[in-house]
Amino acid sequence: MSVCNWKSFALLLSTVTLFGCGPKINLEPENPTWDRTVCERCRMMVTDRQYSAQVVNPKNGKHFYFDDFGCAVNWLEEAKPEWAGEAIIYVTSAKDGTWLDVKKAVIAKPFITPMSYGYGVVAKADQVPEGKTVVTWEAAREDLMRLKLEKMKNRAHVHH
Repeated sequence: MSVCNWKSFALLLSTVTLFGCGPKINLEPENPTWDRTVCERCRMMVTDRQYSAQVVNPKNGKHFYFDDFGCAVNWLEEAKPEWAGEAIIYVTSAKDGTWLDVKKAVIAKPFITPMSYGYGVVAKADQVPEGKTVVTWEAAREDLMRLKLEKMKNRAHVHH
């Protein structure tokens, strides 16, 4: 290779290295500042370490925190971010508070949760407490949206 070709090769290599190694986007769950961070949807403090949720924007790694799994699902439906279909949703385990990817975890109900949506998440089926019913992600999502509408209807009746 001539000196000129080596310089071209070195320039190409440095360009690929420079642009290929931008800042890493963190798609992993991150703890909120417990008892300080407010829910994106209802503005309540995120305090419960067994039923909290976070939604991660896969395009830039921004984390949005929620005090209840139901708030996270309904926020996605209401806010309709362009990346909603690719959103990563983590929920704290009802068993031990660890963050779990909701689409890989086991969803069950009824639980007593901060905003009374009633859904809990555990890592494996054998961790579901007795008396709880396991549901699919799709069924939980539909039910959480229905529960939101019921809550809105009940509030409207209270104010009349």
